[in-house]
Amino acid sequence: MKRAKKTKKQHRILISIGAILLVISVGIAVALGLNKILGERSSNGSGDDKNNETQVDVITNTTAIAEQQASDSNLKGAIETYDGAINSASDNETKASFYGNKATLLFNNQDYDGALEAAQQAYNLDNTSNYAAFVGQIARAKGDIAMALEYYKKARDLIDPEGPMAKFDEEYYTSLISELGG
Repeated sequence: MKRAKKTKKQHRILISIGAILLVISVGIAVALGLNKILGERSSNGSGDDKNNETQVDVITNTTAIAEQQASDSNLKGAIETYDGAINSASDNETKASFYGNKATLLFNNQDYDGALEAAQQAYNLDNTSNYAAFVGQIARAKGDIAMALEYYKKARDLIDPEGPMAKFDEEYYTSLISELGG
């Protein structure tokens, strides 16, 4: 009995650590993606620095507003803020970023169905390892092991081999897949 409690506690700790790492990874991916988008726009001459700064400001400000609403126990307002931002976003990567943030908010508030829907939208708009892994994490939390395995495998397959965390990410996803029996 004591061992079972310890195992459950260790499992919860590992899931929590995984969630934290995933949120950090998604944040880094979003930041890198935005830098890539903004850099391409500047180098193509299709956007000026002021417009680029404005887009980053909108994303940053929207996220800050939604986080403040959530911390003020206004989850509905935070979701509406993200939905408005999604509807206003002009490109898929920005929409995916907002969907990812919405999924994180819902996941942290144990709305796994809503989180899964939002994370899948993010993944469908921007097929990255981080979004695939987040869908896998949410599916696992819901107890849908088949879907979790499917998305953890996608996450592993989508890892950028040139990325600084590529080897670590591959080992991590491989261990999750193995742990889930895949």
